[in-house]
Amino acid sequence: MNFKPFSLLILFTLISAVPALEFPLTAKTLIYGRVADVNGNPVRDAHVYTSPARQNDVTDSEGRFHLANLPFGQYTLFIDHIGYSPLLIPFSLSENNTHINLDTLYLAAEVYSGQDIVVTASRLQTESADTPRFTNLVSRAVIQKRDVANSAELLREEPGIFIQKTNHGGGSAIIRGLSSNQILLLTDGVRLNNSTYRLGNHQYLTTVDNNSLERIEAVHGPGSVLYGSDALGGVLNLISLQPYYVDSARVKLSGFSRYATADNEKTVHAAINYMGSSLFAYAGASYKSYGDLREGRGEPQAVLSLNPGKKQTPGGFDGYDANFILGWKISESQRLKFNAQFSRQNHVPRYDKYLYNNNYLWEYHPQIRSMAYLRHTLFKPFEAIQLWETTLSYQIQEEGRRKQKTITAVLNEERDRTGTAGFSSVARFVPIGDHHIISGFDLYRDKVSSTAWRINGANRQPAGGRYPDGARYDSFGIFLRDTYNGWKDTPLILGARYSAYNTTFRLDQPLFPEPLRLNFSALTLSAAVRHGLNRNNDISFSVAQAFRAPNLSDLAKIGESKGDTYEVPNQSLQPEKMLSYDLGWKLHTQKISWKTALYYSRIDNLISSAYSSYRGKDSIAVDGQLFRVKSKQNTGRAFITGLESALHFQPAPLWMVRLQMA
Repeated sequence: MNFKPFSLLILFTLISAVPALEFPLTAKTLIYGRVADVNGNPVRDAHVYTSPARQNDVTDSEGRFHLANLPFGQYTLFIDHIGYSPLLIPFSLSENNTHINLDTLYLAAEVYSGQDIVVTASRLQTESADTPRFTNLVSRAVIQKRDVANSAELLREEPGIFIQKTNHGGGSAIIRGLSSNQILLLTDGVRLNNSTYRLGNHQYLTTVDNNSLERIEAVHGPGSVLYGSDALGGVLNLISLQPYYVDSARVKLSGFSRYATADNEKTVHAAINYMGSSLFAYAGASYKSYGDLREGRGEPQAVLSLNPGKKQTPGGFDGYDANFILGWKISESQRLKFNAQFSRQNHVPRYDKYLYNNNYLWEYHPQIRSMAYLRHTLFKPFEAIQLWETTLSYQIQEEGRRKQKTITAVLNEERDRTGTAGFSSVARFVPIGDHHIISGFDLYRDKVSSTAWRINGANRQPAGGRYPDGARYDSFGIFLRDTYNGWKDTPLILGARYSAYNTTFRLDQPLFPEPLRLNFSALTLSAAVRHGLNRNNDISFSVAQAFRAPNLSDLAKIGESKGDTYEVPNQSLQPEKMLSYDLGWKLHTQKISWKTALYYSRIDNLISSAYSSYRGKDSIAVDGQLFRVKSKQNTGRAFITGLESALHFQPAPLWMVRLQMA
């Protein structure tokens, strides 16, 4: 795709320089103003509402709000936003006072707010202070302030999370020493992980557009009781914009541009948003173009000798994202949300293959992810159920690879496509005595298409794909989580889940002429207790199991892997199993937020890559290059001990101190 950087950059800079356009209805009475922090910066997405509860609004990108057509009378205006102290303003409307301009209203920053809501820790909304787990919450305001290139880089400053990048297009999260398919990725609670997610670090986080996110939530440690396989190191949930319903309908247009000199990055984003009393619609699109990354000064001489130009060449690529959200407030007790996402990245170089293996060509092309889901939420549908949420989803993830050792060598092209259909249902029940129960189930089915070609000039020959073509991978899980509040200031949280996995595939090998059918199952349990020492201070202890069922990348992958290794199948793998102990402490005051977790984890049947043989040989030659043979194996037992700690301290309104260690 050709990109005209200057014309597009100028166009979207002009768009972003103009306040978001909005078109309210004509109003007989009107109260309006602007919300800002103590530095005068606009506060976006603040909730503005009146009491008696008649009108509500959400501030736009410039912090502006307005409430129209209120009847004459006495009111209190409430302004609320995560991370700020709430603001209350009394006012009255009468025949002599129909339009009120409040000018700029300033919100004071607050280190901790009890209104911080997370969904990932329990699968339904829970205040973050009430969970015994170590969590991260990257809010919409933080996303805008960090102003980074992709979703992976949004997590670089989060305590206990590291981001690994093999190449410029990469971005793999590491939590508690684990990464890739030992970390579960979700988008709006729907699994991104599928049966072809590899053990090595990857780039799948970057396929979720950071410009259309409302927040990111991370829960550290085992999450298999709620989410099933892969949630060993933790769970990352990337949450899209949530529908807002306001009494005064309006349309908003917004856009921005970004330019970075380190890699000649150019990003443009445009969006249109409609909000009404019962309908919400959002459509946004981003285009991103990255150049070669310039290396920093002071690199070791060994690195400079490998790359005398001080640029990681080739490293640049381009991509685009689109997101459409439709929300319908059917009634006060019923909501419907539809979300469609699309992401494509083109010609993404694997830079390490050029630097260390002297490849003429090694790139991912294309990298495509498309997803759609429909979510139905019911409030108090039955006497015994407070909240019931059902989600139907379908996702396609496609990855292409193009590899060529020299300019005269054969070009190898691979294309893997995984389609995943999903269905989940989660309910929060009316408390039974002191028991607060959340229960549900989910099921997913993967269908895999994997093809490859060897291209020599005009001659194009089919070759075996990386995974078994036509493979199927099914999963089912049912869980229950009970919070017992019978002990004063000491809730006890118990959880259990049963999971079953089934896969069917055929290997294109003489040793395995018949289809293979493999089954895995697991019962996982968890227990946690949290004791409130006082209203701002609590300690917690938890013990939890987790597991990872072998996927198709473990069981049946065949092809080039890291360095000079070649991966071959192994159908005798057993699931990885984890047992983890956590001791936590949290302190929250108006000026200080401090959380610490000490953990110890043991992993049995650890799956890792180890030297093996293929058809009786420990090496294999491909296009004149000799590779050592490896396969995924249960290599033994692993132990992880760690400490995570994060301190936020605000001694004065204009000062914020952040310290973290992992």
